[in-house]
Amino acid sequence: MPARAANGAEYRLIIGQCVALRESTERGADIERWFFAFVANEQLALDTLPVAGFSSAPVRAMHEFVHWMHEAAKHSHGDFFHTKTQEDWVKHLGNTRLLDIELLRMQVDFNSNEGGMEEGFLTFNTELELLRRFLP
Repeated sequence: MPARAANGAEYRLIIGQCVALRESTERGADIERWFFAFVANEQLALDTLPVAGFSSAPVRAMHEFVHWMHEAAKHSHGDFFHTKTQEDWVKHLGNTRLLDIELLRMQVDFNSNEGGMEEGFLTFNTELELLRRFLP
């Protein structure tokens, strides 16, 4: 991200969500989500996310990720935001992180239509199909 003030330093803003799919006999699949955002620092960076591909010890359950978020908040100098509500997360990204949400949506749409994304990612008809593929 560009500096927040004149002559300031650039910074790395990390935003994301954690999704857990649980089988439920009553309603089919039950989906739990947590949304988060933080500015990377010496102790908290992209490679400290406890997920496959970033960490040598990825979490295997949502309660482990929630525990990681609470621990990460201690190292964020008061900057770690997390919520279970997507609307609150989007408001936070726009109002606090000063991201242009419409531009972000356009970038996601553009990237999803480029290259081989259509064949590998956009062939799912439902969110449940996508989650089943990536969360075995």
